[in-house]
Amino acid sequence: MAKSFIALSLFILFNVANAALPGTWPAVDQPVAAVAAWSSLVDMSKVTKAPQLNQTTTCAQVSSFCRSPCGCNRPSDILNCPTKKDWGLSFDDGPSPYTSRLVDFLDSQKIKATFFVVGSRVYQFPEVLKKIYDSGHDIAVHTWSHTALTSLSNEQIIAEIKYTELAIQQAINVTTRTVRPPYGDCDDRVRDILGQLGYKIILWDRDASDFLANSNPNFNVNWIPGNFTQWIATDTGTTGHISLEHDLYQKTALAAESVVPVLQKAQYNIVPAATCTTPGATSTTSNTTTDAATSTPASISNDPQSGSSQSNAVSLDKSIASLFTTCLITVLLFYQTFL
Repeated sequence: MAKSFIALSLFILFNVANAALPGTWPAVDQPVAAVAAWSSLVDMSKVTKAPQLNQTTTCAQVSSFCRSPCGCNRPSDILNCPTKKDWGLSFDDGPSPYTSRLVDFLDSQKIKATFFVVGSRVYQFPEVLKKIYDSGHDIAVHTWSHTALTSLSNEQIIAEIKYTELAIQQAINVTTRTVRPPYGDCDDRVRDILGQLGYKIILWDRDASDFLANSNPNFNVNWIPGNFTQWIATDTGTTGHISLEHDLYQKTALAAESVVPVLQKAQYNIVPAATCTTPGATSTTSNTTTDAATSTPASISNDPQSGSSQSNAVSLDKSIASLFTTCLITVLLFYQTFL
């Protein structure tokens, strides 16, 4: 009974300590609505007139628009590190409750990575994002809702990026200029929009397929380091690589602890995926100044989507969270002392 009580208390403490960002934000994990002030940042006359796609769209139907999942990439798409033996490490879809241990492990190995963060997760776990950033890792955008960008309107694509950008700014006071479209799904329309917003697209050339660990009961987590072992054994190219892993799930976050030794043994130089193209660079900058591209539009004020039917009314005031934490700690101390 005592162990159960303490475990439950620790779970509550973790969630309170990682209280959501203040203010009213769009619904988590749902495509966002357009924001006119942000849409005006992009000259739509310079955006490729490619169609919005759906699940029935075939590669043949959009071959002229160079869609990445169809095997087409433009020179602006970054798929690997240019220097042989450089390995760009990246993790998608966090921050999550499992990211903290991953960061501790990477720090113990003196390794830095790029974390492509989802705005909805930043909203839910801003303190985890702060830990990632304070540990010296690189932060990049992975959209608000993790929706395939080719399925959204131009205006929605912009809002997906800008809401995530705004959440990152509010959580850690930095701006990033690198992005990874969910599922690597981008075409010329998406590229034009992201380019006008000042973003560099980072994809990958080595996919660990670790996301299957969460949905496939037959998935063996040992396959993840096994993939890296196989890639290394057959690495006869002239460039380095960028690998895709995920920190959203416990199994995938833990897998990094077996992947890194494989790369170290093969004497790869492990670097953040978003910076390996420019050694010494970083994709984040502190917000010491404000410009039109990064500031919150006046129409949004301090309440990112106040009054919208899409708003998520669930937000937690930091002072209430602090008071609740204090009360819970008091109860724990009383329980240990007198019961």
